[in-house]
Amino acid sequence: MKKIGFLAAALALGISSTAQATEGVYVGANMLFGAETEFEISGFTASEDSDVGFDFFIGYQMPISDYIDLGMELEFRFFGEANFSNVLMLEGSAFYFNAKPKFYVDDARSFYVAGLVGFGSMDIEVRDSSGTASDSDSSIQFGIEAGYETESGFGVNLGFKSATAEIQTIDFTTNGFYAGVSYRF
Repeated sequence: MKKIGFLAAALALGISSTAQATEGVYVGANMLFGAETEFEISGFTASEDSDVGFDFFIGYQMPISDYIDLGMELEFRFFGEANFSNVLMLEGSAFYFNAKPKFYVDDARSFYVAGLVGFGSMDIEVRDSSGTASDSDSSIQFGIEAGYETESGFGVNLGFKSATAEIQTIDFTTNGFYAGVSYRF
């Protein structure tokens, strides 16, 4: 009976140390490209390509199972500027609290596919010939990402995000691809 208890404890410690190999604080940055900004007001919709944007994030990643980790992160995102025929310019930024489950696809826990859902606040600034106006409201974002992480903590990723907000009576949506780097401590 003592042997079974010892084996169970050894197995639990082994599983625990394997799972903790990916646990910890991480930081990173992404460059947003190929983005499109769209707004809709009173049934009228317009969309335009956005300039290159960026985001920065800090989070904590914890194991859920042998092949699944959950990251919780804070993100600042700058969407870039969208120029609607030199008549209207939109520029936006946002803060999000994201949940990011990672599904590792290999035994070494290097390659992964991740989902992302985030809630936060989006700020939009609108400029035209008559002046500038800005406002903010709650926002939600969704995304999917694929990446590679080294044992030393460095990672690279490629993904797609879409963020939406309704500010006053205007629906804003921005979506596009991103590539980035991260480091887990």
